[in-house]
Amino acid sequence: MLIMDLTRRGFLGAVVAIGLAGCAPMPDPRINAPEPTWSRPPIWYQAAETELALATAYATAAVLFSLMGMHVEGRIEWCEAASKMHADHAAFLTTPDPWRGYRPPPEITTDANLEEPSLTELIAAATENATTALAQAPAGPEALLWASLMACCAVGAAWSTNQVAAPPPPPVYNTVRPSKIVLDSAATAAGPVLDRYYALDYALTTALGRLGGGNSLRAAVESRLVEVKAQQRSLQEMMHAGGVTPPAPALSYELSDGLSGERAIRASWNTLEASLGLPGIYLAGCQSGDEAVETAKWACEKLVRNPRQQITWWPTWPA
Repeated sequence: MLIMDLTRRGFLGAVVAIGLAGCAPMPDPRINAPEPTWSRPPIWYQAAETELALATAYATAAVLFSLMGMHVEGRIEWCEAASKMHADHAAFLTTPDPWRGYRPPPEITTDANLEEPSLTELIAAATENATTALAQAPAGPEALLWASLMACCAVGAAWSTNQVAAPPPPPVYNTVRPSKIVLDSAATAAGPVLDRYYALDYALTTALGRLGGGNSLRAAVESRLVEVKAQQRSLQEMMHAGGVTPPAPALSYELSDGLSGERAIRASWNTLEASLGLPGIYLAGCQSGDEAVETAKWACEKLVRNPRQQITWWPTWPA
């Protein structure tokens, strides 16, 4: 049984007092919070509860990993960092006036007698909350808030369901918080995504020239290249419709893994597909409704193509 799918009933009663007492205190934005000064939909509070539960679940997982002697491959570091990240999400979502500044919340106490869902279930719930909220949000800061949370869930879910592999590098704390900034138009935000597609086009086109006619990878490259060119046209049309001139592709693009053989081609291909993720998340924040949701889901799928993808606590938020 995966450690992430353990519930807190039973075993937690024995470990929480031992483990969580030594962990950094987890903030609870619900304690002693003044009345909200900014009206928000109920989904905000529902999402905050799930984020807080995720913070506690990750902290507990870190304790379990430690007690079981699993000090390998960054598992404990990932869980501890993810716990703090999700606590920060919960704090923002329940701050009385979130768009005017972040308020550090007080400490949290944990009731070890309560049964809670598994971490995998909590991530799924958090993803659903963010997806629902994104569909209702106007383009701009609110949409980017939920698209950013979807990205965090995607990276967590990718590892929690495949713990044979090492986790990605722990989420990185930075000082950037969601705020009422003016985002780019969707047409402008499409530019970096288009540039990543240009790089992918360059790599696949070059790879075709190096793969023999009987190579099994050749058909897959040809098929994906057709899709990539169609996606380029779609983004170019979006930019033209928004009054933005699409950038021209560069003459060449640097490929960190090279194209010296089939293995290198696969590695470069995967890296370039994954590089579409973060600019795609930002693009979703500049859209609204079903279009934003579709873009965010697609971007999350790209993001986790890189098993070593590192995220900040609030992915893609500009400083």
